[in-house]
Amino acid sequence: MAETFRPQLAEALGQRDQWHASLAQIFEQVELLALPTLPIFPPRLDELHGDLTPILIELSKHTSLFNAAGTPCLTQPIPVAGDHLPASLQLVGPWNSENLLLATAELIATASS
Repeated sequence: MAETFRPQLAEALGQRDQWHASLAQIFEQVELLALPTLPIFPPRLDELHGDLTPILIELSKHTSLFNAAGTPCLTQPIPVAGDHLPASLQLVGPWNSENLLLATAELIATASS
């Protein structure tokens, strides 16, 4: 997928400092962000056909922003009543907040079990 995004790379790199500053302002107000990891349940393998780029972009749109920012993140499975597949919650913290992320994930795991 690198070739798909290469034309926008320079623009994205040019916006990185502004994105970091925006995140820093957010983390002055909150300790962590809790967001959906995926906007949709992933398709089954037998449902995938042709060019996978659109579905890959859709599936990664909530995580790629934070990957680009370099903020620590983790995904916590969340049980879904009546389904054997879990949903997932993405926890995002400010830089150097890995211990807080792990402690929060442990609390969520305990509460959802």
